[in-house]
Amino acid sequence: MPYLDHFNDEDKLLLIKLPYRTGLWVSASDTTGGDESDEAERQALANIVRGFTEDFLKSEFVEEVMRETVAHMGEWDNWGENIEAIPGEIREGIALAARHIDYKQMAAFKGSLMDVAMTVAMAYREMDESTPFTQQMRIYSRYWLERVRAYLLKTQPPIMDQFLNISQDEHKALDILSAALRPGDQEGVEPVEQEDAA
Repeated sequence: MPYLDHFNDEDKLLLIKLPYRTGLWVSASDTTGGDESDEAERQALANIVRGFTEDFLKSEFVEEVMRETVAHMGEWDNWGENIEAIPGEIREGIALAARHIDYKQMAAFKGSLMDVAMTVAMAYREMDESTPFTQQMRIYSRYWLERVRAYLLKTQPPIMDQFLNISQDEHKALDILSAALRPGDQEGVEPVEQEDAA
């Protein structure tokens, strides 16, 4: 039984909008780069959502949602309204899906939404030679401070491309998205055991 059959039409539409709207949230958060940046980020958004339909390693639920998202590509322009509502929609969609989808599939779904957002944020280099020197210094200083912090905390150091490609506004949007994606510690139902499914 397909995963999305567990949901009524309205809830199903909410879930299949989430991959596109998540990427849109990050893209709309940043005004640097102008129309060129917006176009690059929207193209990245379309490409990653299409790419996820071919990625069977994530989860069957993710693949089904992404496939439906791509099938509704003709409606994407209409899905660009009420951008400020997206974090709430994400929380609602996660809570809704968690009632029917097992926690492993839920973890993959939440990770996939974050992957979409990160890819969109990194689609356009926010800093180049035309960036004012003071702004460049702030970015490089923040990068090195984060590297020192990672060393002291023994965590993964930041990647320079993330600092060059992701603007401050996009970082804020990603933080809000991250908070919206983790309303509960472990969401989802227990997975059905193979023996039980037979």
